[in-house]
Amino acid sequence: MGLQKKAMERTRKHMRPAKKGEGKAGIGFAEKGVGSAKGRGKAAEKREGLRKEKRREGENGGVSAKTGSRLGKKQRWKPGNMLYPLPAVLVTVADKKGRDNIFTVAWTGTVCTNPPMVYVSVRPERHSYHMIQETEEFAINLATKDLAYAVDYCGVKSGRDVDKFEALHLTRQEASEISVPLLADSPVNIECKVVECKRLG
Repeated sequence: MGLQKKAMERTRKHMRPAKKGEGKAGIGFAEKGVGSAKGRGKAAEKREGLRKEKRREGENGGVSAKTGSRLGKKQRWKPGNMLYPLPAVLVTVADKKGRDNIFTVAWTGTVCTNPPMVYVSVRPERHSYHMIQETEEFAINLATKDLAYAVDYCGVKSGRDVDKFEALHLTRQEASEISVPLLADSPVNIECKVVECKRLG
């Protein structure tokens, strides 16, 4: 009995009155179990909020989701293409003998607005490269949803092996400023004359 009495006295010393919102047990326990944010007051809710923010920071590589004040470690990559020009276009070309071709180009875009200038990036081993060199002309034909298959086909098939106009049942259209045919199936055709050619790689 003596040991039990001493244990009860020690328990009473550690007990405190329940504060507002702490539940009905009277010893600081929450209504739905120890460790619940509910019933521990504003200080407990604040601590819980800080813990959640730290977890978010870990998930976001060290950048605070709330303030963005801390930056995580960035990776260093070797030089390479980090920008992917979109959308892909269909470029029509022809050589001096009148043989033409269509090929897909993804690396294209605007260079200047005054004078209006665009660029296309073409590997020298492409079948169409020498055609552009010969005539110094080409046309950029914008693609549509209906031309999605043609964009894919013209990107993997070589004009050395197949007439892509015939294979895809596409229609040639005479240009007004250049000798290269346009793609009549495209809603927008940009007729281009080469003003500069840079071999960069």
